[in-house]
Amino acid sequence: MQTIVLNIPVETKYSERELKEFFAARLFEEGIISSGTGAKILGIDRRDFISLLSKYNVCYLDYELSDYEKKLIADASRT
Repeated sequence: MQTIVLNIPVETKYSERELKEFFAARLFEEGIISSGTGAKILGIDRRDFISLLSKYNVCYLDYELSDYEKKLIADASRT
């Protein structure tokens, strides 16, 4: 894995950890990294990374509302 170093001014109110979480969540949201890679970047397990996404308003599932509606209708028609 390639390493990127960012120089963030020390006067920022965010800790290094918070910035890493933010960047990992946004990279995941953009589809640039997987949840496993996000977890690896932060040194946590995948389940914890998925839970962390809500802190940054990132949805783990990549579905449009219409996809949910179609699935609900399909599931309802089977019963």
